[in-house]
Amino acid sequence: MTTVGMVLGSLCDMAPVERKMEFDNVGLLAGDAGQEVSRVLLCLDITMQAVEEARQQRCQLIVSHHPLFFSLPKALRCDCYETARVTRLLQYGISAICMHTNLDCAAGGVNDVLLQRLGLSAQGGLGEQALGRIGLCGQGMTAQAFARFVKQCLGCRVVRFVDGGRPVHRVAVVGGSGGDFVGEALEAGCDTLVTADVKHHEFLEAAERGLTLLDAGHYHTERPVLEAVRAFLEKRHPELTLVPSDTLVQDEVFAV
Repeated sequence: MTTVGMVLGSLCDMAPVERKMEFDNVGLLAGDAGQEVSRVLLCLDITMQAVEEARQQRCQLIVSHHPLFFSLPKALRCDCYETARVTRLLQYGISAICMHTNLDCAAGGVNDVLLQRLGLSAQGGLGEQALGRIGLCGQGMTAQAFARFVKQCLGCRVVRFVDGGRPVHRVAVVGGSGGDFVGEALEAGCDTLVTADVKHHEFLEAAERGLTLLDAGHYHTERPVLEAVRAFLEKRHPELTLVPSDTLVQDEVFAV
């Protein structure tokens, strides 16, 4: 019999909880560690759509990247957006495990997978607890050509970027929100940073300091890691049926 706690133990081997950032909330966030599991839904975010999908797919567990909540709610109510997903999970008897910044930092986690997807040769970590990664681009591409390449590799609808004025060689990657890594990327000798959720002033700073900065989208820079999580769990728990969520098939944010 495989339990929620056994799956949690395996995931903590892949992404040790001790490596999470201080603000983060990871691990078993809802449910019962002793619950028997045969089917697991994999997703980036535990939306209400994902909760209903888990029920329809007869899954006893959801494994997601982003936390179900960051701080403990003061009340669990079905009629409040902040807690409706938690109450629905409890009603359905579905547990939830979340692996966030510990999966970002982990070997074979978010940023290692992002490096691989972009065909960059690994050169080490970036930032606190090596949250990001540094890789080398085999050929010195222009910023525009590299932006097109990233768009193709990640399946993005749009890649926003500023040109730092140098050929793309040494690239920092931070899956998810990493616009505040501009300074650290430059200190690490990088000419380019690939990340998401970049703010206007961060683009301006990057351009003025000579760093090519690309925003490829939060969803698209993190989605590839779920393939690695699936492969890891398939090896550790071949008895489980792992179901990629429909929310991983297409980004819910559109561009025209």
